[in-house]
Amino acid sequence: MNNQTEVYKLHASSRERLVHFLMASAGAATGFAITLKDSLTLSWPDNLVVIAICAFALSFWAGVRTSKHTHHLIYTNGIYLERLAETPMEYASELKEIAHEYGFDPIQKRAGRWSLVQTYSLVIGAFSLMLWRLAAGYPQLTPALALRWLGIN
Repeated sequence: MNNQTEVYKLHASSRERLVHFLMASAGAATGFAITLKDSLTLSWPDNLVVIAICAFALSFWAGVRTSKHTHHLIYTNGIYLERLAETPMEYASELKEIAHEYGFDPIQKRAGRWSLVQTYSLVIGAFSLMLWRLAAGYPQLTPALALRWLGIN
């Protein structure tokens, strides 16, 4: 194996560890938010917990999709390397262009999009829980009052 393959493996494994860490965080946060929701009434600040649960669930699902696309990319790369070994040298550059245009690039873009959804939905869920704690600590705070305080009519 060459150095480029080793760097690619290292990158893929670190990305996979990050995805699994975020999935574990989303799973734990979903469980925590669900236990909170069991003791809450359906008032406006408590709906923020429901939003957090949905955001954490979306983050977990996006992590599964990211992991799936990462594995698909590794599998596609393996097929490409097999085909490259069988291809005459004069066609190797064309095979590389085709593989990147129709194989690697679209998969990487999908994995990147799902990774962003995973990260942002985890942040939205955490932000919703923080807003819920703020709203629960200050019961006089309503959405209308908060919007007026922010200067939004």
